[in-house]
Parts: sequence; structure tokens; C-alpha cells
Amino acid sequence: MSTTEPMVKEIFASLNNLNIDVGENSINISVSIGVSTVSKRDLEPDDFYNRVDRNLYHSKENGRIQITAK
Repeated sequence: MSTTEPMVKEIFASLNNLNIDVGENSINISVSIGVSTVSKRDLEPDDFYNRVDRNLYHSKENGRIQITAK
């Protein structure tokens, strides 16, 4: 994650287990995050986007509430 790591961890910690009251209901928020860095090997913008998307789904499929960076 390099330079994005502190920011991603801060967002992750702030959002996970956040409770939002909506009228008489309470919504508990949890997040799974997929991140990556732009690479010189990325030939198209979708190369980066697809890698981030794969990382997100890896987080969701492997226990949720986690950060995946590959």
C-alpha cells in the first residue's frame, strides 16, 4: 500500500463498527477495502480499476472487514 496505507487504515478504522442512528433504527457500518497502486504495466485505466476490484472482492470473500492490497 505504500503511501496510501496510513490513509486507507484511517478510513477503515473510522468506518468499521460505526453506528448511525436513523430514527428509531441503528445501522452498523462495516467495510471491506481493495487497494492498489498505479503501475507502469497498466496500459489502460481499467487495468488499475480491475486490480482494485479484484482486491475488494478478495476481502469480501475471505472474511470481510479487511483490507486487501496486491
